[in-house]
Amino acid sequence: MSGTRPNLVRDMSGLAAARMGVRVLGVLVGWVVARVIGPEALGQLSVPNLLFVLLPFVTLGFADGLAREMPLARRDDPPFERSLLQTAWFLNLLLLALCALLVLLLQPLLQPWISDPLLLWLAVGAGLANGALRVALIGLGGGRRIQELATLQVVQGVLRAVLVLGLLALLPGPLRVYVLHLGMLISLVGAVWWAARQGVVLPPRLDRRAAGLLARSGPPMAFASLFLMLLVVGDRLVMSRLLTGEVLGFFEQGVLIRDGLLLLPGVLLTVLVPDHASRQGDAERRPELLRDVARQSGLVAVLSPVLLVLMALQLPWLIELLLPRFTAGLPLFQLAVLGMCPIFLSYIFVSLMIGEGRSLQVGLLGMACLGGVLGVDAFAPHWPGPWLDAVTTHSPPLAGMREALSAALSALAGFWLFTVVVMAWGRASWSLPTRRVGSWLLPSLILTIAALAGLAMGWLQHWQAWVNGLALASCGLLLTGYEMRSGQLAKMWRARHAAKG
Repeated sequence: MSGTRPNLVRDMSGLAAARMGVRVLGVLVGWVVARVIGPEALGQLSVPNLLFVLLPFVTLGFADGLAREMPLARRDDPPFERSLLQTAWFLNLLLLALCALLVLLLQPLLQPWISDPLLLWLAVGAGLANGALRVALIGLGGGRRIQELATLQVVQGVLRAVLVLGLLALLPGPLRVYVLHLGMLISLVGAVWWAARQGVVLPPRLDRRAAGLLARSGPPMAFASLFLMLLVVGDRLVMSRLLTGEVLGFFEQGVLIRDGLLLLPGVLLTVLVPDHASRQGDAERRPELLRDVARQSGLVAVLSPVLLVLMALQLPWLIELLLPRFTAGLPLFQLAVLGMCPIFLSYIFVSLMIGEGRSLQVGLLGMACLGGVLGVDAFAPHWPGPWLDAVTTHSPPLAGMREALSAALSALAGFWLFTVVVMAWGRASWSLPTRRVGSWLLPSLILTIAALAGLAMGWLQHWQAWVNGLALASCGLLLTGYEMRSGQLAKMWRARHAAKG
């Protein structure tokens, strides 16, 4: 076994750059689709989109277990890595086939949510292909083949963009509602084929020992991943029944923005979970691991609000340029971006918890916070609220917008609750100073409160130079103060460009 530690800064920055590029491309394609089909047709895709992201979790996490078990196998029994990957393919393909059969049997029960059978099966097919690709992605991450992982995601993202835009241009108007899921289905199948050429798709084979290890680690990790994802996008379940027409399309676009941004902290889980898992059970390396967690948390605590608040302030001109028919939903989109600040903050702690084998606790907390969000959303039509009154006075009158804003605000509260509990839990578990953990939460909290006040005053719904100038100055002071105290930005730059081991 090599004694050289991987360059995590290079791994994360390279993978983050690839995912950012793919995500930006995906967002641009999504905006083109939304612009062409309009808000009402986009609203029809709300439940199919949710079905697409949920289906990979029917595999019960046997692929997710690779992220924890492959690094341990490489450390203790390198030849066993192949058996783990083969067993993951066997179990996942079996469960995906059973899922397809179950959807066929339950199709009549799904009609109240998706009345179009073709749209249903395109979403199901894309979801099943996404489940197969998930094995390849996690296998590459668990095997620390980060460059190939980034390349695979770029291949899939570019192929999807080409297919969706091509289909959008070729198909007549009534069929354009299908282009998103059809393009995803074909591109996912193509990405699996590309992964097979890289040797990460292995002949399915059941190994009892490997199955036992994946069953021990995988389902709790999948449970955690499922409810982390649902916490961010699950309010579709309620709001798709409460909202109609244009407002449903606006709300869906806001959820798509959250879903797109979720991939960025997902980079942390992809790279850090295997690293954290590989250092478990080693008492000598424990202090080093906790120092790494503290440094990573401080960096994310500074960069997250800078990135997301500045992004939220640019949405007025971006939406006007790219989606002029969606400008009435601008406050929803800005709340969607702001809501990811606490989610970003939580993921370093979540990574260490998963690496320590506490995935079940993470999933239960996500489930509890999701339950609170959905419970509040169910009562959204009955919310009073001076803040809602203030925001709606600065937006065009639109039936249902108040309820949609209520749901977005309750989701923001749910995200903050999740993060505060996770970080309090981590502080107690790892004996971190309370003041230090609080300092990681404070910048995002202050900037989020300021943004909410700006929405109520009508300052953020239109691009304004003085608002952006004040935000840039605040972010500059935050970054400067952090660098003067820690020097971590310069260290990260040097680490990113360090020679390969």
